[in-house]
Amino acid sequence: MSQEIDMPPVAEIDSALEPQKPPVKKRRWLRRFIWLFIILAVFIYLISGVGARKAGEYFINKSLEEQGMTGSLELLGSVNSGFQLKNLHYTGEKGIQLLEIDEVDLDYKLTELKDFKIDLLKVKRLKTIIDIDKFPPSQNTDPNEPTNWKETLGSLKPILTNPEIEISELDITILKNAKKMANFQLGGIQHLANSNEIALVDWKVTDADGLSTPTQSSKLIWNDKSISFDSLELIPNLALGDINFDWENQLQGNASIDFYDSSIHLDVDQNETQSVTLNLIQGEVRAADVFKTLNSFGISTDPYDSEISLNKLSVNLPLSKKLAQGDFNIDWQNELLANLGITYYDAAINLDLNQDETKSIALDLTEGTLKTANIFNTLNKLGISTE
Repeated sequence: MSQEIDMPPVAEIDSALEPQKPPVKKRRWLRRFIWLFIILAVFIYLISGVGARKAGEYFINKSLEEQGMTGSLELLGSVNSGFQLKNLHYTGEKGIQLLEIDEVDLDYKLTELKDFKIDLLKVKRLKTIIDIDKFPPSQNTDPNEPTNWKETLGSLKPILTNPEIEISELDITILKNAKKMANFQLGGIQHLANSNEIALVDWKVTDADGLSTPTQSSKLIWNDKSISFDSLELIPNLALGDINFDWENQLQGNASIDFYDSSIHLDVDQNETQSVTLNLIQGEVRAADVFKTLNSFGISTDPYDSEISLNKLSVNLPLSKKLAQGDFNIDWQNELLANLGITYYDAAINLDLNQDETKSIALDLTEGTLKTANIFNTLNKLGISTE
């Protein structure tokens, strides 16, 4: 017995065996998404890499051109990976006349840039020449605007002590109207990340006469509410030493100033005496040495008489009561006390200034004679005729 089987048409069988095609709209949307992703990736790359470098070069060039400088530089890296500046060389005829930097490495976290925090600052060989007489006068400085030194130090500390800092081979020449005043050289500035210690390595200063300080190294310790610094000869024959200041409660601290063979002690005390005191504890301050130092830095002292010296100094300056809020002012109107010993040619003079209850000034000739010829000589040097 035979049985008939119903077979579908051949066309229907072929249609069932063909693979199903995705909808045309879905395939177009996928292509568009892929192209959008590619374009966005290229855009981000351009913005953070090539675009960011071009923008950085533009702003550096613009800033230096505003100082009257022209030159070139290379900027490498990206916003995400950090930047590296190389082979910067600019020259000009205004205030900054030469600026050369071999290399600057800058590393940071994007989320911390808003707080001016960086992780690494590395500078290799910075050389600059600056003429202080060729800067335009500042238009933004208000000499009467109060400054809060506590807030300033508090805001600067995290910016300067957060990153690792390695700066090497600094060479800075200062001119005054095209004449050399001084050359400052520093072998390096070294600071470990989040450390309170900053090291100055191989500091050396040479004045216009060729007199140099010894090559020295020093260390600054900067805590949240205190600062200390060991000795450093800033310029030939002028040194600062044993600097210690603390403002945990009220400001207090001390420092020493050494000038040739003289030594002056500075003491600040806002806790008990509420005053600044200056005491000459060794040697004498001679006008001839002061004028010699000024002349070696290009500052003329021709009108002044060098036959004067200070052999006694004891000054008490009352501090402003606003010092605790960060307003560092001297109260000149109340309780100013001063005792000075002055040698003028062969005369010794003692000066007492008392601004407390007595409001008095006492001037005593303790040795020698005060000659009118010497006084007229001094006045003539100052341009005051005594004929």
